[in-house]
Amino acid sequence: MTTRTILALLAGLSLCLAGCPEPVDDDDSALDDDDSGDDDDDATPYEIDGDRVWDDVAELASDAYGGRYPGTEGGELALLWVEELLDGLPGALPGGDDADWRWGFTFDDWRLNSPSELALDGAALEEGLDFEAVGWSGAGDVEGELVFVGYGATVPPFDPADYPDCPLPPEGYDDYAGLDVQDEVVVLMIGVPLADADVATGCPGNEVAPYTGVLWLLDYKVANAEAHGAAAVLVTTPWRYGPTDSFGDGLRWFVGLDIPAVHVDRDLVEPYVPGMEEAAAAIDDDLTPPAMPTGVQAAVRVDSEVFEQPTDNLLAVYEGVDPDLADEVVVVGAHIDHVGTDPVTGEIYNGADDNASGSAVLMELARAMDSRPPPSRTVVLAWWNAEEIGLLGSCEYVDRPNFPLQDTVAVFSIDMVGGGNGTGLDLWGATDPTNGWLAELMEAAAVEVGLDAEVGWGESVMASDHACFAEAGVPALLTTTKGDHPNYHTPQDDAESVYPDDLEVAARLMWHTLEALADGREHELID
Repeated sequence: MTTRTILALLAGLSLCLAGCPEPVDDDDSALDDDDSGDDDDDATPYEIDGDRVWDDVAELASDAYGGRYPGTEGGELALLWVEELLDGLPGALPGGDDADWRWGFTFDDWRLNSPSELALDGAALEEGLDFEAVGWSGAGDVEGELVFVGYGATVPPFDPADYPDCPLPPEGYDDYAGLDVQDEVVVLMIGVPLADADVATGCPGNEVAPYTGVLWLLDYKVANAEAHGAAAVLVTTPWRYGPTDSFGDGLRWFVGLDIPAVHVDRDLVEPYVPGMEEAAAAIDDDLTPPAMPTGVQAAVRVDSEVFEQPTDNLLAVYEGVDPDLADEVVVVGAHIDHVGTDPVTGEIYNGADDNASGSAVLMELARAMDSRPPPSRTVVLAWWNAEEIGLLGSCEYVDRPNFPLQDTVAVFSIDMVGGGNGTGLDLWGATDPTNGWLAELMEAAAVEVGLDAEVGWGESVMASDHACFAEAGVPALLTTTKGDHPNYHTPQDDAESVYPDDLEVAARLMWHTLEALADGREHELID
């Protein structure tokens, strides 16, 4: 399996499951406490306005846009909103197809055609309240014995020298040990054995795992169940979570599931699995696999299909004019899509922080670019689409770029910059030697204009629209505002949960960095 395919499996992972490693603020880059950048007309001829950016977030994150899922009416409205801005910017040139802003592509989408069904020991559960289909569930109408399989993980024997961060024993671990689940219905929990993030990120999987660090992914759990012969999967939560916490988190995160899979309320499934809580505790205490058939019959029906859906990125180009630099390209992007509307309950995931915030900051950068003379380097501003279901729009561009990747000198993905603490940006990937100069440049640009903001140096996170560029060898960073983002992938991610101060600090840091890159001044600011 190629790395490109692996990235597609990271559908919707705008950030990290178990929490990204905490970025550090470079000791050599303490920023001036004088927040006087806006008073320096020579350095900042355009006045970044956090309130204006917030207004754009409020528009894109309103219920009228239905969560901006690509290919839907709400997704189309979001594209039209940005196009209305671009149409009024005389300096911006369309970078899409046929002299248009739109850069089209198609993707495999998923939908439910009729209500799903789940019955335990003949008792029917209520869809939308007791259970709901996992996004990208396979279709099927099956019946089998209910079997508890813990976290649904299989770790083969491994050499600790090859996996030094894996806390499991080198002889491996298998939740299916001693079980025959052929044609049965397995119930498994989200999370990983030991409740240890190092298991999630540092342990190998079996033959269905495309790479290290997937034991927490629902894609992997369902594929592993199928590999063991299971006919369907019920997904529930361990006791450190609420009984329905496996619901939500974006119902369309997961791709490529071949058998039916549903989220189910733990309080409703537990009575049919005697000793389930004790078995789960034994896994986390001493890695005792559950081996728990129940004798209970479960019936699962999911009527779903995968279909081809067209959608668009939006590309705005500011052509470079310096004979020595014009062929070089800087790409700044933000994904405009979110996870849409729950197909069962109708609840809207408005995605204000993720990622109306980045899209609105990019709109402000477009206004700023239009307010100044043409750049030395060519600048491409990109509103990527279908990020939440596999980084599709940005990766499609990397496959057939408008500008050669070898001429692309830097890429930024602006993602979740509205819900932090207003103190600055974390740059994920800055610790990579290929990208460190971009973090240094942002720090230096902030100092140059007297902007009091922190720049965190984070490790590489291949979970946003910079990822395929980075895979192709282009210096590429993910930018997020510093601090917690508590409403990530929840219906509470509304405009009221993001703040003009966060948006302004993100826009100002990005603008001063982009200006330096656009004018080829990075060597004046950093060694």
